[in-house]
Amino acid sequence: MKENGAGARLLPMHGNDLRCLPTRKSTSAAQGADAAKAGGPRRQVGSARRRPVGISDPLSSAKPLWEPASRTGQPAGQGPVDLLEKLARGLQSFSWRPMEGIGKHSWLAGTVGQLPSLNGPSSSYGTAGLLAVLLLSFLAIVLGWVWSSSGRKEDERNYHVPPGDLGLPFFGDTIQYVNAYYNRTIRDYVDMKIAKYGSPVFKAKLMGHTTVFMDAPNGTKLMFNKGNDEKLIQGYWPGSTLKLVGPNVLSAENGAVYRCHKQHLMSHFLGHNVVNRYLGKIETRAIEHIQNHWLDGTIDGSVLEAQNVLRIFTFELVADLCLTLTDKHESEKLRPTFEIWAKGLMALPINLPGSGYYQAMKARAEILSFFEPYVQRRKQELKDGTATPTQDYLSILLTEPDENGHFYTDEEIKTNILHLIHGGANTVAATLTMAIRKITEHSEVYDKLIAEHTSITEVKEEGEPLTNDDVQNMKYTWTVIEETMRLYPALPGIFREATATFEYNGYTIPKGWKLLCTAAQSFQNPEIYEEPEKFDPSRFEREGAPAHTFFPFGGGVRICPGIELAKVTMLVFLHHFLKNLQWTLADPDEKIVYHFSPGTAKGSPIRITKFKAF
Repeated sequence: MKENGAGARLLPMHGNDLRCLPTRKSTSAAQGADAAKAGGPRRQVGSARRRPVGISDPLSSAKPLWEPASRTGQPAGQGPVDLLEKLARGLQSFSWRPMEGIGKHSWLAGTVGQLPSLNGPSSSYGTAGLLAVLLLSFLAIVLGWVWSSSGRKEDERNYHVPPGDLGLPFFGDTIQYVNAYYNRTIRDYVDMKIAKYGSPVFKAKLMGHTTVFMDAPNGTKLMFNKGNDEKLIQGYWPGSTLKLVGPNVLSAENGAVYRCHKQHLMSHFLGHNVVNRYLGKIETRAIEHIQNHWLDGTIDGSVLEAQNVLRIFTFELVADLCLTLTDKHESEKLRPTFEIWAKGLMALPINLPGSGYYQAMKARAEILSFFEPYVQRRKQELKDGTATPTQDYLSILLTEPDENGHFYTDEEIKTNILHLIHGGANTVAATLTMAIRKITEHSEVYDKLIAEHTSITEVKEEGEPLTNDDVQNMKYTWTVIEETMRLYPALPGIFREATATFEYNGYTIPKGWKLLCTAAQSFQNPEIYEEPEKFDPSRFEREGAPAHTFFPFGGGVRICPGIELAKVTMLVFLHHFLKNLQWTLADPDEKIVYHFSPGTAKGSPIRITKFKAF
């Protein structure tokens, strides 16, 4: 038995009870053919972009949406959700009128009336068809539960696994967890589980997978796995989430593929020195946005929905940096589709017509179609010399190979731009919205911010742009943002996957099980942060965050590559917002909700007053 850092021990294999997770066959040759057909550079077989043998692919089209435990031997593509999806596709060839034949059964009529219609040319289903659908669905769920239970019981016989009730068949705790996530009550959910099982480390079934909730700071330290070369833990997102994000994006990758991709991204687009080059564009965008959306056409006392207006700013900025999307009409056409797609990231992963997840998958296809002419046009512009290789991320992806000399395919380019626009726009807008709410609730924080930004501008000429040194001197402003992210993290939970069976905190965690660290167990933990519900930026001035307890951008080797861009964007925007406006909350009691990132139920309306503060 070997030690593997952070108090974890690798355990030996017992026969065939812990099989390796399936890996995807290399698609490099096919990708190269696709690239050649599209007129782009051809990827060679053996590219560093190939997934190394032994590293499981978290996004495989052959795997079911909610697959049971890896050791059950279930044939690929025959999980319970696959059966439901096939059933739905079959029904789409009919015209289903579920209300026919129900008649006086009002309770059933009320329930069925909420189901989506599936229209087609052939026939119609009455009560018998509906009952057949419900029966098949029930059988699929039971079958999935039996499959997954067999693997789970085998694990629990062989090992002393963390305590926990895996909940309802098939669904597990998914509904309860998503509900707690949406309503910002994950702390209550976690506290209830800890009290029930008497352990800060416990298991639950989420998105069809046995998931271990890890404690902080030791469990978090283990999960971030810095320097362990992913021999124990690797990156993981639920398969349903990765289907929405798409293959070949950074968050879907591990091992050598991940390191190669991240090195390319940091070297050419998101590294500290590269982001410094965008400062002028970021400031220009912030000034124009505040003028156009907050000052022009408004009067003192006007009420604006801060959350929705800020989403316009961050989306337009990141879309400009990624593919020089400057046409307002095009941007307005694309942004609502992105919002539908983003909501699907925390929707129940049921890919059936009418569901939020289904709508998000449709939105993803529309976004990629929108990007296609941009990619083809840019290829021609680069050939003609009317675009530059460093103009934006699109140009970089088309002209800069990775460290092994291989280029990205058109499909990879589109999915990576989708991923980057969402990561750079949605989370930044959410944090700015929450910061603006908290600043106006705490006059002492507002006064300190005004003092800091006045000291920066009083030595500059009127209209003189900000410098990198100016941004670095916004130290108190950054503590305000940090405290905002502690209370309202853009990502309240981070998933990983065990790549080997290991022992932690007296429990055995089998290979293939998922791990989750939540902000509830660290950011809002009174044993770590004094008065955790209190907004107090000075806590980051005094001592900073204890190690492995504050991870708004993740941590370890998989820390978010966009930290610097997010930081500069938020600091520059707040500088000009504070300079031109005062505000109060129009609805101080508005509910905070989560759709992947924090937001408010009514768009966070604020009442503004035009005011030149410095």
